Amino acid sequence: MNKRYQIFVSSTYSDLHKEREKVIHELTRRGYIAVGMEQFPAADEEQFEYIKRIIDDSDYYVVIIRGKYGSLTNEGISFTEKEYNYAIETKKPVLAFLFQELDDLTGAELDNKDPEKHRKFLDFRSKLAATRLVNYWKNESELVNRIKDSIYDIERRSPEVGWIRGDQAFEPTFYKELEDVRRQNKELQEKLDKLGIEDTVFPSHLSHGSDLFNIEYSFPGDDQRCLEMSWEDLFKELDDFFYKGGLENNLKSYCSMMIKAKTGEGDNYPLISDSCIAQARCQFEALGLIDAGDRRWKLTDKGRRYGHQLKALRRPK
Repeated sequence: MNKRYQIFVSSTYSDLHKEREKVIHELTRRGYIAVGMEQFPAADEEQFEYIKRIIDDSDYYVVIIRGKYGSLTNEGISFTEKEYNYAIETKKPVLAFLFQELDDLTGAELDNKDPEKHRKFLDFRSKLAATRLVNYWKNESELVNRIKDSIYDIERRSPEVGWIRGDQAFEPTFYKELEDVRRQNKELQEKLDKLGIEDTVFPSHLSHGSDLFNIEYSFPGDDQRCLEMSWEDLFKELDDFFYKGGLENNLKSYCSMMIKAKTGEGDNYPLISDSCIAQARCQFEALGLIDAGDRRWKLTDKGRRYGHQLKALRRPK
């Protein structure tokens, strides 16, 4: 069956309507059902009930943020944030795209004339940045490409119900049985989550946990040196980097500062071996802790759970 996914694209209107139109156009060209509230630039409470139904019918929710907070609801939050809250409440897969260089925005591109509104914008941006599926963009072209790549990635990793042609549909009883299976699977997953499994399981033939790894580094004009760390200690050190979906190109600097802090050697920051970075990527991906397919090291669900277990407080023996 030729399934098509519906994607709800949300953003503030005054500063992003052109970018949103471009995103919707490009997603439609790729065969998605891309929807947004272009016909309602002045959102109100009555229209929000209609928006909720559109979000309910959508498979994925995309929110784009630049420098403005947007029109306020009766609760004192923006309609964009209200849409986002509803998507989270209804457990829609959410993809957030934040403008990277806020310092480049000036004047009418910000809510600086309204300090309270600007504070709410920064709070909302921080809330979005704390989500797992967040990307940063600098221009329209980069925004469109990252949204297309992210939709393709989440569609592959987390396929939703989608839409199909009526002449390709199964009998209603099939969908009822399928929904029953989905519900049972969800209930079982929730029970597993509540069990609070203490140890994350790894393939026994792969190095992990307290097994040691040599991080090779050197200073300009000096011999190569090694810092010996366990895999679990290295993962704890890099957990924040993973959580933010850091780029592999930035990992050398991150590790260089880590080694400098741990060893106190040299006047300059050390250079990290390319082979070490490649081995760490290979190892953490093989253990199922990260996904670095686009050279952006992101935590998997297993990796996030493992990181929390490593850092969580232990009960006294």
